Amino acid sequence: MVNVSIISKCNNNCKYCFQQDSYHQLNMMLNYSDIEDILLWSKGSSRIAYLGGEPTLHPEILRILKRTREEYRVTVFSNILTDTKLLDQILSQCPDISWLVNTTTRDELKDLFDENIKLFNKHNVKMSIGITLMMDSEYDMRSIENMVRIGKMYPDIVDHYRLGLATPFHKNKVELLCYDEPVLKFCELAKKETPSIRIGFDCPTNMCQITPGAFAKLIEDYKVTGLHMVNRCSPIFDIMVDKSIKYCSSVPDGLIPISNYRQFRNWVECNQYLLNFKNEFLSNFPLHCHKHKNDCVNEVCSGICFATTAYMKLQESEQEEVTV
Repeated sequence: MVNVSIISKCNNNCKYCFQQDSYHQLNMMLNYSDIEDILLWSKGSSRIAYLGGEPTLHPEILRILKRTREEYRVTVFSNILTDTKLLDQILSQCPDISWLVNTTTRDELKDLFDENIKLFNKHNVKMSIGITLMMDSEYDMRSIENMVRIGKMYPDIVDHYRLGLATPFHKNKVELLCYDEPVLKFCELAKKETPSIRIGFDCPTNMCQITPGAFAKLIEDYKVTGLHMVNRCSPIFDIMVDKSIKYCSSVPDGLIPISNYRQFRNWVECNQYLLNFKNEFLSNFPLHCHKHKNDCVNEVCSGICFATTAYMKLQESEQEEVTV
């Protein structure tokens, strides 16, 4: 799958967002001819996914989606906080598009979100809805309750809950935090209120974020998918609005300096380069946790997230510079 960030602008302010304010404020977007070239470059990929910013804010989003679905399966990462008439057009003219929808906890946007989700129900278009947990008990609980509320209201169109963990963006510090409590809370509530909706993780997790006991419970009791004992995360890269490539969305800026996707002949060549880079990086810089044994709730150490490993290495380097 090739992810394409078609616009930098966003109309939400999610705490966990991997695109920082500086990106949203670029006021940039890819034009239609850029999209055509990316589709040509991506020949052979099974799917194109559009994101932003908020992709539905692109003035030619309907044209882009209609063109893309001629050759590819299409996914849209969206907050669906967009013009209701436009969304109605998209859903009626492109009913086969997959939607990965992030919920909002902002009270002033709740009415628009609820109005637009009714359109999915009207057109019988299914969606996956997701939250990213922050290890902020009040914020996480609001997010959990809001997502289950939506699933309970629209069980026929919500076919999948997606869970994400905010590491390595917790309070601008790279921390390996145990997410057992909020994850198990969500799964318990979801199973009770919406037992037919599947639960899965966006990405593989580190074994200190989900401890072995909770890991087993998630799989056995709640049938959660996306949990891996080894690093099975294949390269998913974003073509950014400035045409540069960013790996895995969450990897530190500058780690993989690809200024333009056309540095590679096609997406296959780029994909192989990124896979090789990731494997070499993880081999050379294994994740090292500096927690004292007595402070650790988990005796299993297994770092499998490329982004987390990269951020911990970066933080370690910065601390060494300060010491010197």
